[in-house]
Amino acid sequence: MAGAFVLIAVLAACGQADGALSKAELIKRGNAICERVDNETAGFEEEAFADGDPDPAEMQTWVRKSSPFIGTALADLSELNPPKADKDEFNAILAEGNKALKAFQKAAASEEEAAKVQVDPFISFNAKAAAYGLDKCASDEEDEVPAQEPAPGAAIVDVVAKEYAFEVPATMKTGATALIMENAGGEEHSMVVAKLKPGASAQQAFIAEPGEGIESDLGTSSTAAPGGKAVLNADLTPGTFAMACFISAPDGQPHAVKGMVAEFKVE
Repeated sequence: MAGAFVLIAVLAACGQADGALSKAELIKRGNAICERVDNETAGFEEEAFADGDPDPAEMQTWVRKSSPFIGTALADLSELNPPKADKDEFNAILAEGNKALKAFQKAAASEEEAAKVQVDPFISFNAKAAAYGLDKCASDEEDEVPAQEPAPGAAIVDVVAKEYAFEVPATMKTGATALIMENAGGEEHSMVVAKLKPGASAQQAFIAEPGEGIESDLGTSSTAAPGGKAVLNADLTPGTFAMACFISAPDGQPHAVKGMVAEFKVE
């Protein structure tokens, strides 16, 4: 989630002034501000992730410490004006960012709210920003997830990944399970698996309202190259689960935004 704090830096005001920038200049200035914010908040990220994924208290502190720097970046970028021809597209990026920012800032309110941040709320914003060319505002180096081997005694469930979909059994049994994903596509893929709250959907939890419909996070697999495999061990309990891939496609859009999400039930 390192890039999440950088991402909100492109939330400029929607109002326009005379002297709109060219697209090239807007991208240049926007990316420069995003890089600056990333550097300013890097230390907070290191503190939060020093012992692995942050706990709710660490997440809350991370958000609270980063907020002043993000606010400064927003003030700087509010002075940037997109080309007239790009106004609608740019405003759509801002709308996604504002929506994501509101969801993200809830983590600063309490540890209970911080615990709910299990999926990056900037997923849709990432896709729109990257498509526009704001690559420094929409991406960051992916954290490398260690490869797993199937846990001893775990039930084996085969999953197939390709562009841009999963082939996964509709139902699975409770208990220790090793999800073994075979990458049958031409791009890298991975699995993010979460248990959904009653009535929630994978689309809601991962795309429309990231994190809102998630009851618990089961983790992320390592990345599988084309022709390779990745394993995710999980203890499945009765309910509905969602699977998604958030690796970016060549056009910058996360695979999940392109439809690479799936649901399955555990009985």
